[in-house]
Amino acid sequence: MASYIDIHKERPSRPEESEPLNAFSPSSSQSSSSSPANSRPGTPRPPPLSPLNPRTPLEPFEIMDTPLLDTHPHSPPTVYTSRHRRTVLLCILLEVFIIFSFATTSLPFTRIVENSVCQRWYEFENKNQTLIDEGRKGGGRFMPDEKLCKTDEIQAGVVEILGVSDTISTVVSLLVMFPSGFLAGVIDRRAFLLLAIGETAVGLSLMGFIGSNPLAFDPRLFWVIPLFDLIGGGFTFFGIMMRTVIAENTPKDDLAAVYYKLTGFNILSTFLGTTLGSWLMGIISPVKVLYMGVVLFVVLSVPTILLLPPALPEKEKNMYDDIRSSQYPETADDNDADDEDTTAAPRRKATLYQRFLEQARSKTNLYASVKTLLFEQRAIRNALVILFLNMIARGVRIPFQTWVSKRYSWTLSKTGIVLSFESLMGAVVLLLLPFAKSKIERVVSGKGSLWRKLRFPPDLMIATLSLVAQTLSAILLTVTASEFFLVMSLVVNAPARAFFDGLRSHCIAQAKESEIMIIHMAFVIVEIMSGILNGPLWIKVYAFTYSEGNVTGLGMGLPFAICAVLTGGIVAGMGWARGNPKF
Repeated sequence: MASYIDIHKERPSRPEESEPLNAFSPSSSQSSSSSPANSRPGTPRPPPLSPLNPRTPLEPFEIMDTPLLDTHPHSPPTVYTSRHRRTVLLCILLEVFIIFSFATTSLPFTRIVENSVCQRWYEFENKNQTLIDEGRKGGGRFMPDEKLCKTDEIQAGVVEILGVSDTISTVVSLLVMFPSGFLAGVIDRRAFLLLAIGETAVGLSLMGFIGSNPLAFDPRLFWVIPLFDLIGGGFTFFGIMMRTVIAENTPKDDLAAVYYKLTGFNILSTFLGTTLGSWLMGIISPVKVLYMGVVLFVVLSVPTILLLPPALPEKEKNMYDDIRSSQYPETADDNDADDEDTTAAPRRKATLYQRFLEQARSKTNLYASVKTLLFEQRAIRNALVILFLNMIARGVRIPFQTWVSKRYSWTLSKTGIVLSFESLMGAVVLLLLPFAKSKIERVVSGKGSLWRKLRFPPDLMIATLSLVAQTLSAILLTVTASEFFLVMSLVVNAPARAFFDGLRSHCIAQAKESEIMIIHMAFVIVEIMSGILNGPLWIKVYAFTYSEGNVTGLGMGLPFAICAVLTGGIVAGMGWARGNPKF
């Protein structure tokens, strides 16, 4: 017992918010006995520890009184109340449902665009009467076979439609990000999410209507669809809101593991949605599959949104206060004890997001925060540069489905099923990654370890290895057109999905609690800015690849050769983002 008391005497002072917990320790009991004025008469004191009266894991202070609080004095304890668990699980479920629905409609949309470009090209450009008459034998309008749509001219048009649409979508996302965040803090968050669901469903339905009448509507009308996101924020707003609420309700030390698992679930839902959409395209028309995806989107998302926490409480509390008041009600103020209940509804707005917007209203505070991140913390600044360059490199995959379909003469339905295998492998990697992270940390910090010599923290090591996998996959797609090596490249590229969460977790570990939301917003802004450049850049690359002027000798592997060079250069510069790790 003496050694136990000595250990607690030697510990540094704890933050003020954990003072109620110190009332249970022997050192605090001694100090309180010497200062009666500061003692709480209602606070029970545990009996002296002895072999006959050992500590039990049921005592509340046992969970809180761990060395983790000394090493991370400003981090909330890794104990969740039921309302925080419920909020996090609902956010994860909502994001998984949304991604599943979007994955179901992704391949049908590509096929609708391809059919529109193809049909108009044969009707108005090529005017091949033999093919037109052959297609109209059934008495209907000409519907070209999918194999006839794999020509260079048609595929260049498809890439243009997809690339410009992606660029417009990213520009709109940048325009609505801050207004959407402000309205989400003023209006009920559930109502705003329902508005976003509604405008997205209307946009997808209009997409199906345009695609079902390709001769009446120019395919460039598809560029109007992303403008609907000006109303409700669209998919980008969904991602920001869900990640923000999860960050609010999860301790900082556990946030990286939660994000890895969330990305794993998202990729798994992408696999299931893509597989379902590809399979249905072999049975019914892509327009019907698109409408089916819209119905799934609404049916799965709306009930989940309605289960989210409702209106703003009169008095906001952070997660640490919730846990403390639920475990130690005698430490709460009398007014709080009367007004607050441990089973009360969780917070309704994204407070971290609101804090960022409040800083935005005060230019001085926002400037100080951004200056601290970008100029005083070079590791975070360099990580954002690395993220931007990698997003440019990954833009090669914007028309990846049509590229694979053309190169291997596959239907888009078969292409989608094959490419979904990559999503499945990526989901497995990310879901297993949190369980292997402790082993990774031992490898990184072990004596003689290459990563220790390079001074790479575990999350940065994961991001670096992900880039290596992405580089090897691009090399395989460059040097060979074999179907076997295509599958091998998909397997090799599966771990590349961990790059974003690895780099984000590394940046969060370098920042303070108050800067987490700014990092999230910075990542989103960088991704959007790179998306604005990706469309025009890769449209030119693919147009040159499909043209007769492509005399590089790489053929259709040219885009991935460029991607491999860019990614390899990023790997060489990953050390700039390592910060000052301590082993």
